[in-house]
Amino acid sequence: MTWRRAPLLLTVVTLAALTACAPGPDPAPTPSGFSSEEEAFAAAEDTYRMYVEAVNDYYNGNQSNDPRALLTGSALEGEDRALAHMRDENLTLLGELRILSFTARQATLLEGATYVTATVCLDSSDRRVVNRDGGTVETDAEDIYALDVEFMSTRAGLLIAESTSNQDAPC
Repeated sequence: MTWRRAPLLLTVVTLAALTACAPGPDPAPTPSGFSSEEEAFAAAEDTYRMYVEAVNDYYNGNQSNDPRALLTGSALEGEDRALAHMRDENLTLLGELRILSFTARQATLLEGATYVTATVCLDSSDRRVVNRDGGTVETDAEDIYALDVEFMSTRAGLLIAESTSNQDAPC
């Protein structure tokens, strides 16, 4: 070996040694955006809590916090129907909806999509429906009830896609 090549060889060996000891890149998130089921469950619960807060705000006069921003699919269609009915009948919903429990059931992390299911127990005992004259409208709705909720990932994040009554869930 000639002495002219020695600095080049030393540089190559030094770079190889430094590269071998350097930490690798951070693990990339899964294509679904969540690295685990637990992370997806936490995001679903956060989404539902934001939804209930938005519902309470919206129906109590702060319509800048629109709960529909957290909905998609049949859940959004149902909310639109409910809002149209309340508007057509000149009804107002007052009071607070509260989450009693959020029980994550299943998370499916797929290539480019996440689906989460949960059962949510809600307390609406503080809420009432009033007509335009301020009179309370009687309903046959239970004060405490359970919903099975399905979430799905979209470009906007994890959204509520469907919500159905679950009369068998203990609340």
